Parts: sequence; C-alpha cells; structure tokens
Amino acid sequence: MASYELVKYPDVIRDELGMPANKVVAMGVALGYEKSDKNLNAYRSDRVATDQMLKIID
Repeated sequence: MASYELVKYPDVIRDELGMPANKVVAMGVALGYEKSDKNLNAYRSDRVATDQMLKIID
C-alpha cells in the first residue's frame, strides 16, 4: 500500500521532527511530481481547495 510508505519508519520521523516517543505518526503527506509510468497514479479522488484543509500559522 503506497500510503503506508509515508509512515513506515515512525522513529525516523520522530527523530527528524523532534517528536516525543509517546506521539503516534498516523499519516503523511506526499509532495512532488507523479511518475507517468505508475498505474497507481491513474486513481483520482475528489479534491478540496488547499485553503479549506490547510492553515499555516507563522
């Protein structure tokens, strides 16, 4: 499952982000460009606008 790859190494993620061991890495967000030779990229889900799901606080 491709989405599992985003959280497969929670200890590495915790170390990089300075997260305590008692926190659970439950999801990841993949960023980048798709590879056109992958069948996985054929799936398309409904999308909402970025500002409806993400708020960046300075």
